[in-house]
Amino acid sequence: MNASTRHLNWRSVLDTTASVMMIAAATVMLVSFVRGGKAKASVRPDPPLPTSPLTLDAVVQVGELTAPVVIVEYADFQCPYCGAFHRETWPGLETKYVKPGRLQFVFINDPLQMHEHAERAAEAAVCAAQQGKGWEMHNAMFADQGHLDEPSLLSHAVGLGLERTQFGACLSGGAASRVKIELAEATAVQATATPAFLVGTRLPDGRVRALRRISGNRPAADFDAAIDAVLKTAGR
Repeated sequence: MNASTRHLNWRSVLDTTASVMMIAAATVMLVSFVRGGKAKASVRPDPPLPTSPLTLDAVVQVGELTAPVVIVEYADFQCPYCGAFHRETWPGLETKYVKPGRLQFVFINDPLQMHEHAERAAEAAVCAAQQGKGWEMHNAMFADQGHLDEPSLLSHAVGLGLERTQFGACLSGGAASRVKIELAEATAVQATATPAFLVGTRLPDGRVRALRRISGNRPAADFDAAIDAVLKTAGR
């Protein structure tokens, strides 16, 4: 092999290596761009806070009416993230803020169409509230999200000591209109995914001025920070 041939072979090797490196670099840049685009697309900004105070007429709630801070949750009983919040995060909030009288928690039914049993479960909460056990039914359904069919809802009702005939009659149609009202309230404040939370301070007329929005099942520290900020605003 003469010098000229060796030179051509090395030139070919170098050209091939350079081409491979350019392709590899372009692939890395493309993957990074696509991943970055997906990451940015998945992070949606929170909707703006409601400009008008909230008039709360929910049937499922817990805590003192005089509490300076109110959390309004818009949720679906079949939503796994809603269930995780109530099983994992809620107990700490109840102990730290609700029992000392610093927080009232209001639940607004926001059943999603994708969940087969969500609307019926929402109606069950309303029916239980008619007999003074709305919060207890709320807890029972979130504790057992795998059983939200109608026989299971009736079983929950009996277990809570509700009058079966009255509960059954309500579940057969009496509660649907109330759920539609709450669903409209969720739509009005742009609670587009569940769970969604508004944290606010109670006004002298009983309405609530929303000051913070929390989207999704966030860590407990996020709720603590929002509640503490509103308590500070309220001078508590």
